[in-house]
Amino acid sequence: MSIADWFRPKWKHSNPGVRLAEVARVTEQSVLADIAKNDEDSAVRRDAVARVTEQSVLADIARNAKDSLVRWDAVKRVTEQSVLTEIAKNDEDSDVRKATVARVTEQSVLADIAKNDRNHDVRAAAVQRVTEQNTLAGIAKDAKDSFVREVAVERVTEQSVLADIARNDEQWNLRAAAVVCVTEQSVLADVAKNDENSLVRAAAVTRVTEQSVLADIAENDENSLVRAASHNYQLPAI
Repeated sequence: MSIADWFRPKWKHSNPGVRLAEVARVTEQSVLADIAKNDEDSAVRRDAVARVTEQSVLADIARNAKDSLVRWDAVKRVTEQSVLTEIAKNDEDSDVRKATVARVTEQSVLADIAKNDRNHDVRAAAVQRVTEQNTLAGIAKDAKDSFVREVAVERVTEQSVLADIARNDEQWNLRAAAVVCVTEQSVLADVAKNDENSLVRAAAVTRVTEQSVLADIAENDENSLVRAASHNYQLPAI
């Protein structure tokens, strides 16, 4: 203990153990914010943020603390959507952005993050939080990340959107993902007969119920696996 410790509050003591014990007695929100942002010891900083109750103080810590774990702790208790949006879009740490996304509810914000965040895990977390069909359709068609698009496709229920992707998307895996969700038999027959990718055709075949279509594919498709799949889904002749 230094001589200076006699003349300053215990939360500024040179011994981190003393500071940690003192945090449990501090109630002044501005002091807790100071400790959370500036103390040299991680345990002291995180204990301080855990004792903050005021939303404005939590927002300040979430925005300005240098320690990403402290920001993460603060974000988990912030309720103001405008603050969460700001941090979800702008925090330098991907783990903090991802944790914040879990608390964002604004669909347009989630869509923007799903399409544009620089980190794959953050984009994936965002798309999984989207619930509005129009927003999911936009992500399914426009996002640059193939995985994010596929997640969105799997959650789209609008058949016209799924049909468009199944027939026209440039990426075969997206067409295949859409086919699995399509229910319109005319669309499935079209894809099963005409898609350039044998895996997409095979995926469509598993959803076709029209026996004449299956028979045609079983006889005429150029790919043996697609022909075999068609045979497997034909009903036995009575």
